[in-house]
Amino acid sequence: MLPACDESYQAPALAYPPPDIADLDQGASLFDDHIGSWIAAGWAYFVSGDLDASRARFERAHDIDHKFAESFGSLAVLDAVEGNTKEAQRKALTAVRLDRECFSATLAQTLLLSGAGNEHRAKELFEQALTTPIGKDARDLAHNWWTLSNGSFVSLGGVR
Repeated sequence: MLPACDESYQAPALAYPPPDIADLDQGASLFDDHIGSWIAAGWAYFVSGDLDASRARFERAHDIDHKFAESFGSLAVLDAVEGNTKEAQRKALTAVRLDRECFSATLAQTLLLSGAGNEHRAKELFEQALTTPIGKDARDLAHNWWTLSNGSFVSLGGVR
């Protein structure tokens, strides 16, 4: 069972400056139906440590298109970090059904596997995901998290 994240959640430090969240929010508002803008803003809030704001952006993306894998995967990561394993599993599986290469769904699955004590399988899944075309920013974020966690998904995003 994956324990819930507590107030000690520390966002991972990035190897490059984070985007200005206000700019991302403004862009998402201007392009109201652009799912990618809401997802980008959600991840910016996530790495800043504001999980409530992150969830609101991911849910907005989900409201725009209920069949967008990345919104399910992103919400699954949040659920995993917050200790809601059943909901995280449900959303991650839905994301994978919609897009087998959904990186955020894979990240959620690695968190869940690691939290369940299957660190070896979590690492295998993570390394396999890095071979998919996820884009430079997502790949950099994933590598930074892996480095910061000393090769352990248990310490990612405050999951203990």
